[in-house]
Amino acid sequence: MNRFIFVKNKILIIFLIINCVGISQAESQKGFWENHKHIWLSGFNYKNHKIPFWCTALTTIALSVKDEEIYRNIKQFQNRNPSINKPSETITLLGDGYVDISILGAFFLKGLLLNDHRATKTASLGFKGMIHTGIIVQVLKHVTGRQRPGAGKGKDRWHGPSGALKRYNSGRWALYDAFPSGHTIAAWSLATVVSHQYAHLKYVPPLAYTLAAGAGLSRVTEDTHWASDVFFGAVIGYEITRQIIQIESSETIAVYPQRNGIQIVYAF
Repeated sequence: MNRFIFVKNKILIIFLIINCVGISQAESQKGFWENHKHIWLSGFNYKNHKIPFWCTALTTIALSVKDEEIYRNIKQFQNRNPSINKPSETITLLGDGYVDISILGAFFLKGLLLNDHRATKTASLGFKGMIHTGIIVQVLKHVTGRQRPGAGKGKDRWHGPSGALKRYNSGRWALYDAFPSGHTIAAWSLATVVSHQYAHLKYVPPLAYTLAAGAGLSRVTEDTHWASDVFFGAVIGYEITRQIIQIESSETIAVYPQRNGIQIVYAF
């Protein structure tokens, strides 16, 4: 129950921030859910994918077959090189919801205080990405019910929808929601937004995606995810956020908060 309240509060915080930001006049509450429907259904339209669907599916399946072996090899390497433990514990925070909210909040404050439209738009895209990807990842987690590697001592088990019931048993929340990796999705979503908004700074995209990849890898070293969870999460985080950016690019009206009011920008 405490975990349920934690997740509900996190979602509430994101919605409140979006309402305060008020970036997109064109995206009303109805428009938000229409966009989410478009994003969800576009998963069946392979032409919408920059990363081919068949490539994602086959790679995920291939990794899932080898997941136990990959996990053992990574843990053996980690045991031989304990110096990676601290960096792993740190970089994994890039996928934490509250950390990402703080980062995007910093972009918003910069935009508000310095009239930096790029920073404000980054916050808007980032928060919307968190909600869209968050909804989809929770649906997939509840449907698959995959056991985390740390829960079964490196044994891979898929419980299906019944795993969702086990999630809510006392002390078992985080044991049956491995697929896909929510931290990885969040990290790649944030990296995609920042890379798009600051593509003119040549070092930003490679740095952002390198950090996102590190956050994904850390989910394995932290015993919370399998390699296939991480790979699929990275693709989902990237693809969904890329679609959000495309949708936002087609909007014609945007509202930017100012210290002394608002500025409405019409683009065509």
